[in-house]
Amino acid sequence: MQMRSNAILIILSFFTICCLKFLHATDPPLSLDYYKSSCPNAEAIVRKEMECAVYSDLRNAAFILRLHFHDCFVQGCDGSVLLDDTVSLQGEKKAPSNLNALKGFEIIDRIKNKLESECPNTVSCADALSYAARDATVLVGGPYWHVPAGRKDSKTASFSQVESNIPGANEGLLSIIAKFMYQSLSVTDMVALSGAHTIGMARCTNYRARIYGDYQTTSTTSPIAKSNLKTLKSTCPAAGGGDNNEAAMDYVTPNLFDNAYYHILLRGEGLLNSDQELYSNILGVQTRKLVKKYAEEPIVFFEQFSESMVKLGNITNPETYVDGEVRKNCRSDFSFIQAFTSKNAAAVFFAVVKNQSPSGHCSSRLSLQKTTPVYYRFSTTIMSNPKSKYDSPTIRPKVPMRNVTNTMESRVPDILNLLAFDAFFHRFRRRSVTRHRGGSSLSILGTTFISKSFVFLSFRIRPRRGIRGKMHTELPSGEDYISDLPQSIIETILTKLPLRDAVRTSILSNKWRYKWAALTQLEFDDKCVSCTHDRALAEVNLVNFVTRFLFLHDGPIHRFTLCTAYLQSSPDVDQWLLFLSRKDVKELVLELGEGEWFRAPSCLFACRKLVRLELVRCELDPPVAFKGFLNLKYLNLQQVLIAPDAVENLIACCPLLESLTLSYFDSLELTIRAPNLKYLILEGEFKDICLENTPLLVAISVAMYMTDDIAEHFGQSSSCNFDKFLGGVPSLERLIGHIYFTKYMSIGNTLGKTQITYHRLKVIELYQVSFEDMKEIMVVLRLILSAPILQELQISGSSNSSSATEAPDLDFWEKECPCDCTFKRLKIVKMTDMSGVPHEMGFIEFLLKNSPVLEIMSITPSVYVTEGRLNMLIELLRLKRASAEAEIIFVQDQV
Repeated sequence: MQMRSNAILIILSFFTICCLKFLHATDPPLSLDYYKSSCPNAEAIVRKEMECAVYSDLRNAAFILRLHFHDCFVQGCDGSVLLDDTVSLQGEKKAPSNLNALKGFEIIDRIKNKLESECPNTVSCADALSYAARDATVLVGGPYWHVPAGRKDSKTASFSQVESNIPGANEGLLSIIAKFMYQSLSVTDMVALSGAHTIGMARCTNYRARIYGDYQTTSTTSPIAKSNLKTLKSTCPAAGGGDNNEAAMDYVTPNLFDNAYYHILLRGEGLLNSDQELYSNILGVQTRKLVKKYAEEPIVFFEQFSESMVKLGNITNPETYVDGEVRKNCRSDFSFIQAFTSKNAAAVFFAVVKNQSPSGHCSSRLSLQKTTPVYYRFSTTIMSNPKSKYDSPTIRPKVPMRNVTNTMESRVPDILNLLAFDAFFHRFRRRSVTRHRGGSSLSILGTTFISKSFVFLSFRIRPRRGIRGKMHTELPSGEDYISDLPQSIIETILTKLPLRDAVRTSILSNKWRYKWAALTQLEFDDKCVSCTHDRALAEVNLVNFVTRFLFLHDGPIHRFTLCTAYLQSSPDVDQWLLFLSRKDVKELVLELGEGEWFRAPSCLFACRKLVRLELVRCELDPPVAFKGFLNLKYLNLQQVLIAPDAVENLIACCPLLESLTLSYFDSLELTIRAPNLKYLILEGEFKDICLENTPLLVAISVAMYMTDDIAEHFGQSSSCNFDKFLGGVPSLERLIGHIYFTKYMSIGNTLGKTQITYHRLKVIELYQVSFEDMKEIMVVLRLILSAPILQELQISGSSNSSSATEAPDLDFWEKECPCDCTFKRLKIVKMTDMSGVPHEMGFIEFLLKNSPVLEIMSITPSVYVTEGRLNMLIELLRLKRASAEAEIIFVQDQV
């Protein structure tokens, strides 16, 4: 009996698979070049509109991605989810799983309007939605994939299939797997496509059961998890209410497409039960492995997500290839609208009232608010409004239409948009309305209407001149010197102004309008917003200013600087960097406020054309696949948290690097390999510094801070730090050693070692040199003896006493010091913080006797020396000088 049951089960399974394959067997193959000849700019049009939509509101990316998924899981990818309800059609929008969950329809409307203007009756709404989903993903940092096209739009929708096909927020793992397999998608596809929740929002009604159920059981006990749960419960009460309150499914990087979603599942903090089931369900052996894999390897996740999205888009509706269509209006079935408008085009006119830039960009380019289309019905009779200065069409939103039933009247605003205008436009293209006195006339592609400030649909407007060719608003008589300035001068003026003032120049003249939007050098700071004591308000204002500025910017960005105390770790900065990575920015400077450190997103490393990178107070974690900044010449990292090996790899992967600054690094052992490096600045707690393959270094500045850990490391070291640090820099021209530099260089150093000659070294500055330590004295001697063209020497002492008679090795300067050395080009010597100890005076005497061209020796005593200053001065006057022109200046009061 058991064997018979198994045989029946196998037969049924085989029959089901065959049915599924037959279902898709009749689907004509999609093609990557489907619109190559009929509409070659289709993808570019979609991408441009999606840029406008996403940059105006980052959440639009998730809206479009969700629309695409819900469309493909019901009847295949046929645009059925876009259809509105009509008298004869029940759409999918109001199904319980879609109601209040699907948004972004107006974005598809704008895309379709543009496509119809470029290629009428060519690109289907289903293909437009597929392109838009891909571009939405890319615009928030996700992967790119090629979208096959050739889908047709369905004339029907399925209200019932929404509930049976779309996975629910509280469904179990096996049920979700079954729904994906029904669409011929594997478990791997399911786990990868679930990663789209990294940019999604969920409504309270969908996650209430989770946060008041097993959330605490699966999540960790970390303070972050507890804080997140507390926040969720405050926005989604258990007793009901607030069903439409939303929370991010990826609370770490809610607006960035990355693999943080899987890390959240690993911690047991998935917002939806259906999400956490992927990792926590005891039956999910395969899904658990995939979650771990995608959390550890983001590139693998991106590759699989791209592949799965292609498979999702290939789920087609066979019926559309029999009686499908290419809708002119994605919300409505064209055959029904055409029959309706043919009889009533002369009686009614519907227009979308929205702003449009003269350049034809999307409306958000000028208005930073959401541009939801507003539908008005206009009477064809133009009437004068006596209360207005201008004549305008009378707006009658609720006047009943002739020959149309009340039922149809209630549907009109939803089902008529571009098609009504299309029918009207073709019938009355050459008709015009007599110009009324005081009115402003707008010419719309040959059709003239009286209006005040409307732009109908997506058509451009141009102001027409009056009867005698004059505009209604005229400039005062006289020459306009501002507008006549050369373009180069205008750009120079704008670059000299703060960005806030540069934006305000739009009011000067038409020629200046939006010139600021093409600036290539952008410097944002706290002066971009008005002064206020409310820090939170200042932060919001600054974020809005930068976001709007970048959104309106048109053209390349060569330099982007953000120096502010208001922003710390902000997700908005992530989006700005993502935007810049697509603008091929060349110079990037980020200096954020103190507090929580900013974690640089992975898109920073996608700025392949960077020439300069300056980061202050941030956390840097280069991805494993990062191959370096191949064009980078200037790297400045201050207070940056980064692994030691990552620092070395970053430097080594910048083959053109010329200038390097590392400041405020802790307990770092650093090896620098940079064949083109010329300028080096190091400041911090360095345990060890080794310069390898740096033959072009011309200037070095080092400041080393001493801690107990580093002091212990110095005491145990036996290698020669002098050779490791300065043994491979033959082109050195300037050396500046700050606190503890000579102490570090003295470890393992002896004066008798083989000399390394620095034939270009002209300036040496050494600070905090202890002349009571013979090892440090020998470091100083080795440096100056190895620089035959030394011209300027500046040394600061660190001794606090003047024990003149008890110092050891008082005969060092007579017995050990080379007697045949001569500093033939040394002209200036500055000695500061001198205490008058014997070795200080011996060093000064040594310089005076061996510097034949010395011009000035300036000596400033330490502030701690008060009684011995006169004795120091007397002794200086007794010293012999090799240069007759040498002038000794004894500075009594330190400036």
